[in-house]
Amino acid sequence: MAHVSIVLPSWNTAEHIERAIACYRAQAHEDKSLIIVDSKSDDGTHEIIERHVGQDGIRWIREPETGLSNAINIGIRAMPEGAVFGYVGADDFLQPGALQAVSDHFDAHPDAVGLFFDSYTQRAGQEPVYRACPAENFSMENLLRYRSVAGMQNTFLRGDVARHYL
Repeated sequence: MAHVSIVLPSWNTAEHIERAIACYRAQAHEDKSLIIVDSKSDDGTHEIIERHVGQDGIRWIREPETGLSNAINIGIRAMPEGAVFGYVGADDFLQPGALQAVSDHFDAHPDAVGLFFDSYTQRAGQEPVYRACPAENFSMENLLRYRSVAGMQNTFLRGDVARHYL
């Protein structure tokens, strides 16, 4: 069973982070971790995070970050060795069974580097929005055409690959 480690960068996300954490905690896959990176929030986010730290593999890194990309990199460095890396924004949420499906995929395909699929996101005061990945092959032409074949929140990578590109 592959360990799946989710990195959740956060900054003033009190309106959404409880749902993102709840969706993570509801995952039946037991070999998981959630690494929340947030040192700057001042809107009540820290109080929400604090209630969940230490439960179901949830960690909170308060290392000062310089933005979203830096926060994600901090989280990647904190993942356990051998983990599969995934990213979730505070306004994104995992569907039931998502982490088990990711683990099963990597177990069944030991040479796989990554996996991407459709997702949902929710903006303040709005209903969840379905975000479909283009059903296109990965190629330079399609990358230029779509600018992204899969969004970061739709992608899981072997942790060693993610660390390699830090």
